[in-house]
Amino acid sequence: YEIPKTGQVEVSIIDMNGRLVKSLMNNKQQAGLHSVIWNGQNVSGVKVASGFYIYMVNYNGSIISKKMILIK
Repeated sequence: YEIPKTGQVEVSIIDMNGRLVKSLMNNKQQAGLHSVIWNGQNVSGVKVASGFYIYMVNYNGSIISKKMILIK
């Protein structure tokens, strides 16, 4: 993901039922291109099932979300 200016960024993984799977980060970041790697685990450290998930990037109140597929 890319952010235009320094600001608060939160990246989360959501299942297709709208439940939070894991919050990957929530901190201030500098402008530019960034990446986050999800290890396929939920908040309890348990590997989740293969399937469709949504990643959400919340930057200064603007939310971008896209589908992704987790394949084991």
